[in-house]
This record gives sequence, structure tokens and C-alpha cells, in this order.
Amino acid sequence: GEQVRVEVAQGEVKVSSEALAQPIRLTQGRGLSYDAKVGTALVSTVRPDAIGEWRTGRLTYDSAPLALVAEDLSRYAGIKVTVADDLRNRQFSGTLVIDNGEAALRDLSRLMGIDLVPGTGGYRLDDHSR
Repeated sequence: GEQVRVEVAQGEVKVSSEALAQPIRLTQGRGLSYDAKVGTALVSTVRPDAIGEWRTGRLTYDSAPLALVAEDLSRYAGIKVTVADDLRNRQFSGTLVIDNGEAALRDLSRLMGIDLVPGTGGYRLDDHSR
């Protein structure tokens, strides 16, 4: 999609792209989130035990853009999720249990105070105040 995330559990990784002014070096416990739609790259600290957490049925976030959370749910919980443009950069912090993708998505919408709108083949997170 339009989001790229890299997290380093051990060792070192150099991330480069035509969209970046220069390569970014990441070491153990560091992560990079890139959003092509808004052109932002954010380097942050990542808890080592949270890296690859999807393998144990959990997704944990610390101020992650909602668009990234939705992409992760689509990928790891097997449920198609889109996000209204005005909500893409809204921040989410917390842990979602992804054994049941629909339940995780309902939890997310309730925690964020936003609508979960069913559609053809998936769901859309939308702002109920419109």
C-alpha cells in the first residue's frame, strides 16, 4: 500500500528509497514508518518483544497512524479494512488481539469513537460526526 514499516529485532538495516533524501540506518529496537500519501517518515523506538508480535495473535501500537493499523488488520487478521481520508493520520495506541479479525476491528472502532461501516468484501472506518 502507501504505508511502509520496518522494525529491527536484531542487527542493523539500512532503508533507502527515491522518496527519502538519504538512506536511514536502523539498529536493534528502532523502527521506521513511512506514509507515501503524506510524505512523512518517522523513526521511533520499538519494544523488542513487540516486533513480529502478529505471530502470537497480537498487534501493539504506540501513536501509530490509523491507516497503518488498518493495513495491519487487513494483512494479519484477514479482514479488509479501509480508512476515511480524514482519519488516516489519527493516532492509535494500544493492543489488538487478532484471533478474530472482526472483533478486533469492532474493538478498534469503539476505542477510537469512530464508525465501522460494512461494505462489499470488507469494512470502512469512518468519522460519525459527518
